[in-house]
Amino acid sequence: MPPDGHKTSVPDAVGTTEPDAELKPSESKSTSLKAQTKRLGKKLLNKDMSSEAMPTGGSESAGRQPAVQANAPPSNTVDRTDFDPLAESATSSGTPLPSRRMIILPIGIKPHRARAWTSSARPGESVMRYVLFNGQCPSVVVPVKPGSPLVAWHTPTLAQLGEIGKGGGVEGVVRILLEYVELCVDWERMLVVVSKGRIGAGGEKELKMQAIKDALTLLVGNLVEAGQSQDVKEKVDLDRAEIVFFRLP
Repeated sequence: MPPDGHKTSVPDAVGTTEPDAELKPSESKSTSLKAQTKRLGKKLLNKDMSSEAMPTGGSESAGRQPAVQANAPPSNTVDRTDFDPLAESATSSGTPLPSRRMIILPIGIKPHRARAWTSSARPGESVMRYVLFNGQCPSVVVPVKPGSPLVAWHTPTLAQLGEIGKGGGVEGVVRILLEYVELCVDWERMLVVVSKGRIGAGGEKELKMQAIKDALTLLVGNLVEAGQSQDVKEKVDLDRAEIVFFRLP
């Protein structure tokens, strides 16, 4: 405890000490608020001046190191721009590009209920259920040009693709799919990650076409194998399952 007759002062936010102003009981409430506002303004001013002060030289300032920002990323942080063609193109040109893409995937359709297509009939519309091959077939997403079709589909059904696969491979199916995809792909926005670097805008078109062909080959091959699965045969109508193309957006 301090001895009698002495006053104590509490340090403020910037490290300076200043005794609180003593207010007489006779002072009005408005005078008290003005005094508190004045002290608060002085504290903020001292804080701003101390934060903006720069070293002027000498041995003491020479040994100081620059402060590290709290939100600075570590040196081993992966730059996600390497994996997002749209982000990189927008960063380099300064103009964001449209995220117009197309997804290629197999889909089956089923009646709305009771396995009867009459239950899907509505006045002026039809209601149906989509069946996705979850975990059995991959989906392919590519950047596309303006004016690409909103919806398209490959007419051979899953049952027909199974017969084609037994007959000698799916190269013909992949070639037909590739011919359509080549008309829609925006090659300037497509990037291919290879072992020697990335092939971006203005790169080798043949390498990009080969990457799409490999993806379509994997898609068709897995779809043919999935058609032989007993689980798929029970849940999917093989005559109402095909490869479809949806533009996003």
